[in-house]
Amino acid sequence: MAEAFLFGRVVWLQTVKWREYKDRVEDQATCKITLRPRKGRIYDRNFGLLATSIKTHSLYTMPGQLKDSDQTARSLAEKGIGSYAENKRKFSKHPDFVWIKRHITTENKIAIEGVYQCEDVKRVYPLDIASSLIGVTDPYGKGLSGIEYKFDRILEGEPCTVTMGKTPGGVLYPYPSYGIKRPKRGCNIILTIDAVTQAIIEEELKKTVERFDAKDGMAIVMNSKTGEILGMASVRGYGNVVVENQYEPGSTFKVITLACVLEDSIASFDTIVEDGSGRCVVMNKVIKDEKPHGPLTLREAVARSSNVGFINLARTVGREKLYKKAILFGFGQKTGIELPGEASGNVYPFTEWTPLRLANIAFGQGISCTFLQLSMAFGCIANGGILLKPHIVKEIVDGDGNVVYTAKPEVVRRVIDESTTRDIVDLLIGVVRDGTGILTKVEGVDIAGKTGTSQKFKNGEYTEAYMSSFIGFFPADDPLFLVGVLIDEPKDLHFGSLVAAPLFKEIVIRIVSSELIARN
Repeated sequence: MAEAFLFGRVVWLQTVKWREYKDRVEDQATCKITLRPRKGRIYDRNFGLLATSIKTHSLYTMPGQLKDSDQTARSLAEKGIGSYAENKRKFSKHPDFVWIKRHITTENKIAIEGVYQCEDVKRVYPLDIASSLIGVTDPYGKGLSGIEYKFDRILEGEPCTVTMGKTPGGVLYPYPSYGIKRPKRGCNIILTIDAVTQAIIEEELKKTVERFDAKDGMAIVMNSKTGEILGMASVRGYGNVVVENQYEPGSTFKVITLACVLEDSIASFDTIVEDGSGRCVVMNKVIKDEKPHGPLTLREAVARSSNVGFINLARTVGREKLYKKAILFGFGQKTGIELPGEASGNVYPFTEWTPLRLANIAFGQGISCTFLQLSMAFGCIANGGILLKPHIVKEIVDGDGNVVYTAKPEVVRRVIDESTTRDIVDLLIGVVRDGTGILTKVEGVDIAGKTGTSQKFKNGEYTEAYMSSFIGFFPADDPLFLVGVLIDEPKDLHFGSLVAAPLFKEIVIRIVSSELIARN
């Protein structure tokens, strides 16, 4: 009977309970761990390293298992790691696990019972440029802003879970029957940014913002033939204000009104567009030019940036035509750049345009855009009338070195014909030669561009806070590079001709001398 019972027990264990006991043994003899891949790097267009992950070491403890948490907190404080009170608060708040100190670059052993050291990874930015563009990660490597956020999944790669053998002492080793798996490494991203150009615009922009004690500043450098962004910067703004912040562009928007005028042959270069009074009345509101002058031709109205002259032109163009042209130039729509948080700007339907709104929009008030949108519109004029989609990512390369994406120039649409753009460029050359952009002149470089001085609209009215800008491109006869600069709320002076124009000049001088053309 005993033998029969024993035999039955063995059969029962081998047939009914074998899976349960097998799982128990495996739980005791194995351990599942997640292996994370190396996060991808971010480079500039010439493979200058902008972001990478480095191996560090970090200290941690499990407060609930400490024999004497008071002593541990005190010992850490004695070694310069937190204060006693701070350490105690950490232990109390996180009894299961707490980081004591992250990212120790050297393996300095901490001889405190219950305090352990482990390998860790830290995201670093070697060139310390383009921070608002590249973005940042959290302490665990997850992207929070910029390229780091937008391409977090691509940069991160694919982790994998592996089963390791475990000795009675807790030492892990490869478990042969489960094979060896490896995580898929993250992709590397090559940006269109040129590191030298980026450093130049950051340095010059910072100087000007500090000189005028301004709230912030923005700058952009672009290849007008391809839509590639070679540099994009701000100074004090949080995030990427070039694509996220909306503002009223002011006189730089006059190029849109100008495009309508020339496309429909409403006026020639020598047509008198302002009778010399320098003022007009719209819906009982008096609008005046900055300085008195005599009668102005179209060429002179552009060079001197006459608001009254452009109001007269906009009345002839009409609200529907001007609205549709603004939409064609990309206003009121996101550009589609590979960055998070892009704003679309705002263009009211032309059916809501009163005579006063039409007058305001003629010189860039009553309409909002991002600085990137406005720059792309100027790029359209520079390249012969084609609106391009801007690009900040040049290539993506997977962990095995294979190129999985290459950006190519992407046409959005034709906006105006090439002959019209040549006429606009001719007039914008005059702005630099003897108009409001005269301080942008660079010896040996033919530049076309436009100044802008826009009032800020707050709490239902225009204030005495201004934004000063200049956007131009060169060489004027066959534009390749576009540079745009904007200073937000400069003190003492606020005209684009006096604040932004000199900044534009310094940037152009430096990027030309840096051999940007040869380098790219």
